[in-house]
Amino acid sequence: MEKIYAAENSTGNIAKGRIGEEACAEEYEKRGYRIVARNWRRGRIGEIDIVAESPEKRILCFCEVKTRKSSDFARASEAVDYKKRLRIRKLAQLFLLERPYFSDRYVRFDIAEVYCSSEEGREGRELKTDIIEAAF
Repeated sequence: MEKIYAAENSTGNIAKGRIGEEACAEEYEKRGYRIVARNWRRGRIGEIDIVAESPEKRILCFCEVKTRKSSDFARASEAVDYKKRLRIRKLAQLFLLERPYFSDRYVRFDIAEVYCSSEEGREGRELKTDIIEAAF
């Protein structure tokens, strides 16, 4: 019974994460950014949630999205520790090596905190999205 609960919980977390990534991408687009890539993965190294280009095409943002129910325990951004930041930097280097046409862009690393206030499966889900620019 415990294994079933764990599987249900992880599936719920994956769905919640996708909702958070979608909300973050929409927030970037509202600000005039162009989404260049989503869920860009390189083998076992990891994944970059969102890569966005600034409206003036001078900055390329690599964003890690963290979705939580609330910030009661800790802020969502606190889950992006030193090792995770190093991994994101390495992935960003690989991303840029494959795309030399972005070589003239400044690089910025953002963290997006998305708080989902309503229960899983309920209609009218309220989301609060906060993009922390140049978080690391």
